[in-house]
Amino acid sequence: MIMPGVADFDSIKEHHLTYMRHPLSTLGDVDGNRFFEESLKIAEAVGIDLSIRCLYNRAGEVSEIIAGDFEETMREGTRSTLARLGHKMGHRVDICIISPLPYISGPQMLKALAIASVATRPGGGILFVTPSKGTLSEDFVRAFSEARERCGDDPLGRIEELLQKKEPILPDRSMDFNMAIFNTIERSLDKRVIFASPEIPPKERIAAMGFEHATSITEGIARLFDQFPNAEVAIFPSGGFVIPVIEGGPEK
Repeated sequence: MIMPGVADFDSIKEHHLTYMRHPLSTLGDVDGNRFFEESLKIAEAVGIDLSIRCLYNRAGEVSEIIAGDFEETMREGTRSTLARLGHKMGHRVDICIISPLPYISGPQMLKALAIASVATRPGGGILFVTPSKGTLSEDFVRAFSEARERCGDDPLGRIEELLQKKEPILPDRSMDFNMAIFNTIERSLDKRVIFASPEIPPKERIAAMGFEHATSITEGIARLFDQFPNAEVAIFPSGGFVIPVIEGGPEK
């Protein structure tokens, strides 16, 4: 309602590029979360008398409605959502097998890749199982490929440079698109990522994004287990409805 309803593009760009990647801006945690704190300041400036939040279950159905003060409903909603969708892990695993469901198209699919990255140790492998009806359009893949080219031989350095300047990597694209690109490139650099799909997206599109392609889950698993024969594995059938909670912090 407030962003983008009231805020202009530059305000959204400033907020997202500054706070979305802050180390304390993590899923399921509002204490010290700079993304949340800055959003709260905006809400307070606008003046919200009543906040009504609808929580959804894994079936996409409204399971709970919380109403009241803006900050308190946010905190209560976060606690309730984490209780439903949070998955505690003692440490990060060698391999994560994940589906992007319920997201089946474009940048939204890549949210699950960020989730898998949180659950997978550096140097590990991710098997990203795309639904047969899912799609990555030619336009999306072309833009993703262009973004990787602009990053050059030092993707992390280039991304950090752009973020310091508060500049998107693709100026002609929306901020959510740019953040999807930033996060996907950054989170996948230290992991082996295999997209498993029998139909779409085609192998060529996956290669253009810098990932591997497998025509089936079986093929993808076989490749990863060749590299990690005694792997510890996490499986998330619906990557859009899970929040990995690493005990002791994500570095464990």
